[in-house]
Amino acid sequence: MPRKFWGWGDADFPIAPTIIEKTKLLLQMSLGIKEFSTIEPPTLSDLKLRKPRFELPNHLSTICKSDTYDRASHTYGKSYRDIWRGLYGIFDNPPDYVAYPHTESEIVELFEFAQKNQISLIPYGGGSSVCGGVEVT
Repeated sequence: MPRKFWGWGDADFPIAPTIIEKTKLLLQMSLGIKEFSTIEPPTLSDLKLRKPRFELPNHLSTICKSDTYDRASHTYGKSYRDIWRGLYGIFDNPPDYVAYPHTESEIVELFEFAQKNQISLIPYGGGSSVCGGVEVT
């Protein structure tokens, strides 16, 4: 089940409309919100990500991905600011590639390539990034 590339949760697990409506009513009563507007999340085909800025050697291309989903879902964490930008389709600085190494030797190869070519590597981990740690600044 893929995660949403723009925010929290699984893409194949929508929130039931009744839960959304009850939450809206609770927010209206407790915070005095009079009206809500709906933002439709972008689709992957809506996104226009810049192309990767370098080519990978063959031995790394087997563990790295450059498709829109992987790059968009690793552009931000999941803070309010991140989700807002994702909902509005703002992906100005996506990673060039997303690596999925399986062995220590693959990690070493990745690090050696990055060092030789002066390329930054950003660990993603769980992806919450509440302090913006996954973003290039």
